[in-house]
Amino acid sequence: MHREGKFEVPQDIAPNGLKTQFDPKRVQFIGHSQGGLSGALMAAVDPTIKAYVLSGAGAGISLTVMLRKDPYDIAKNVAALLDLAAGELSEFHPAIALVQMLADVTDPLAYGHKVFQREPEVQPPHVLLTEGLLDKQTPSATTEALAAAIGLDVLEPVVHLNDALKVRKAQVLASPVQGNLFKNGFGVTGVVSQWDGKDHFVIFTTPQAAGLYAEFLNSTAATGEATAVLP
Repeated sequence: MHREGKFEVPQDIAPNGLKTQFDPKRVQFIGHSQGGLSGALMAAVDPTIKAYVLSGAGAGISLTVMLRKDPYDIAKNVAALLDLAAGELSEFHPAIALVQMLADVTDPLAYGHKVFQREPEVQPPHVLLTEGLLDKQTPSATTEALAAAIGLDVLEPVVHLNDALKVRKAQVLASPVQGNLFKNGFGVTGVVSQWDGKDHFVIFTTPQAAGLYAEFLNSTAATGEATAVLP
């Protein structure tokens, strides 16, 4: 519906009493947690969304199994179920590798490389990914795995770079950032923003993070070009 410009809010339920219509050429996406995972998948296949904000999102189910502690320690329970010795379970264990293989079809890790791939003369989306280093629901290692899979740079201040980001030669960039990546003939903005001492809900609890994603979306709506700027 949004692609055809037919999605609207009727005036009888609109906050201002006026019928609200949406511009299909300026649709953006923000998703948190599971919504962020869904957004990462959609970014790989939907050419109509101009910008994505992915909050509390990660990739790599094998890392999630090993590192997630909330609502319970998954790795500890898996090790007990398989009767494994301490330290025997890792993301390379056959059981974990099997889980990863089964999940690949829905794991953003397998789709990240397609986020900036578009048909000729179609601009890829702008992408802002946020990472709370104390995130218990989406371990920060999975967020960095997603950042590397997509091919994002890192917005200062940098807290941690995983091996994949280093191999991909991710740039560490000072705010503000605009058009740092050249994809499909276009300059696009693509960064991961790391937040030391913050958790899964950093964009909701930290005014700076909220201002970052708000300006990212506002600048895209106003000009078509996203700016990642820390307030």
